[in-house]
Amino acid sequence: MASPKNKGPSLAREDRDIDPTACFLRTIQRMAAPTHAVTLEPQQISILLKEFATARHDINNALSLISAAAELIRMNPDNLPKMLPTMNEQPAKIGALMQKFTTILESNLRTARASVS
Repeated sequence: MASPKNKGPSLAREDRDIDPTACFLRTIQRMAAPTHAVTLEPQQISILLKEFATARHDINNALSLISAAAELIRMNPDNLPKMLPTMNEQPAKIGALMQKFTTILESNLRTARASVS
């Protein structure tokens, strides 16, 4: 059997939506709340803030690529074949970025994802 062309992280179908806000909200909803008090060291908070800033920057970058490609297509529809791959890659990148940040957040909060039925 041939391997799939996309070698990125495997995301649930609903996490491949083009709407990164919906993807983010679903990711947060699947996080289990801690069952005990969690104390974070200043170093852990610093790491989380740095990772959050990086994720926010990278997600904004992906959204900018989508906006730029859409604008180029609007200005010249002949750009569609050239810009469409760029636009189509961004939702998976955003989902992967959210997955990475969520994993870091969960490990620092010592939580796990709630099982998805």
